[in-house]
Amino acid sequence: MISSEDFSRYDVRTYLVVSLITAFAVWYIKFLWNRKYLYIYSWKVEGPLSFPFLGCGYLLLGINVWKRHRKLLAPSFNHRVLNTAVGVFTEYSVNFAKELQAVVGKKNFDLYAWTIRCTFDLICKTSMGINVDTQKNRGDQGILFERAFEIMSYRMFRVWNHLDFVWYYSPNKKIFDGIYSKLYDLLHPLISKKFIEFKKELSGKHLDAEIEEESLYEKRLPFLDSMLLDPSITEKEVQDEAVAFALAGSETTASSICFLFSLLGLFPEVQQKIYEEMIDILGPDRNVEAFDLPKMKYTERVIKENLRLFPIAALVARRIEEDINLGDVILPAGSSVAFNLLYIHRNPKYWTEPLKFDPDRFLPEEIAKRHPCTFIPFLYGPRNCLGWKYALLNMKIIIATVVREFKIFTEYKSIEEMEVVFHFTIQLKNGPKVWLERRR
Repeated sequence: MISSEDFSRYDVRTYLVVSLITAFAVWYIKFLWNRKYLYIYSWKVEGPLSFPFLGCGYLLLGINVWKRHRKLLAPSFNHRVLNTAVGVFTEYSVNFAKELQAVVGKKNFDLYAWTIRCTFDLICKTSMGINVDTQKNRGDQGILFERAFEIMSYRMFRVWNHLDFVWYYSPNKKIFDGIYSKLYDLLHPLISKKFIEFKKELSGKHLDAEIEEESLYEKRLPFLDSMLLDPSITEKEVQDEAVAFALAGSETTASSICFLFSLLGLFPEVQQKIYEEMIDILGPDRNVEAFDLPKMKYTERVIKENLRLFPIAALVARRIEEDINLGDVILPAGSSVAFNLLYIHRNPKYWTEPLKFDPDRFLPEEIAKRHPCTFIPFLYGPRNCLGWKYALLNMKIIIATVVREFKIFTEYKSIEEMEVVFHFTIQLKNGPKVWLERRR
């Protein structure tokens, strides 16, 4: 027998559940009704009917906040300022080459783990002015970052995980939060110290005698200094921006270098041309200086061809603010569009023999024949990648240093064998499969 008290409790629970479901259903129907024109347009487009559930605006900064941060950060990444940091890039690249001595002759070593430590040290030093020394300490950033991007991809492509209350109970959230906490715990004390030091400088106070005097590139390059100049920026915003830069800036460059090493092993004649160019410019031992970089014409073409075949940020999404007429269809304002850079970069309509590795596609006369949007590894327009000049400079110096020390080999026999997986960025499904031999 069910007592009247138990029945009453059951009745109240049922009422609450039904009320919540009804409220959600009403809200969702209204959500869809306000976007009914999107479904009308979607019938006219080839492919499955688009049925958006919830937006994912939380993945990106809002336009007003983004504009404010972009304005503050952009000056830290122009050529003039970056060139003052070439000494830092060179120092860390030389350390990277020394670290690689430990894996000479070892096939299929984890190149990504070694590379991410170098790029993580670099992004922290050059963009934030702080030392983390993960190369020296051989930290586990490679595993952490790879797992973080895998989880971000997992959430992105499962729309129910866009709902915070669903994601809150996901095991992956706990793993991701743990990774974020490790990164935050590593950077937080260093950034907080810099935050205090910078505020003292601005107030005219002398820094503690134990703090080393910063050189010119450290004073001018770090974006933290640029952000701290704005009194409206909170320390929390600085911390969040720092973690985002550290994660995105190091992972993308490291992954791109892994692709590039595999391609250099696959095409030894290209690798030899880069080596000869570096010997002509630098000789066997001299470190790279800023005035050397514009002379690395062939190396830059190789890097760009690598980015054409393997654009790291391969999936791009944008919100449409006004109707776009494509001829047979109209993309309506308020909708979102996603496109795959691999499709653009390997489209035979724009590229002859698209899977052929040919750095000469980026000779000036060849570039002039193509629409600029046929090659957009760093995206296009006002919301393009802020650090594209940084990435190219970084890769040039690392390649210039490593290729003079080692010959690079790979087990891959063709570009077709180099399968990729999407973990927010693209990565080699089976790893770079490279090994190194000393040149001397």
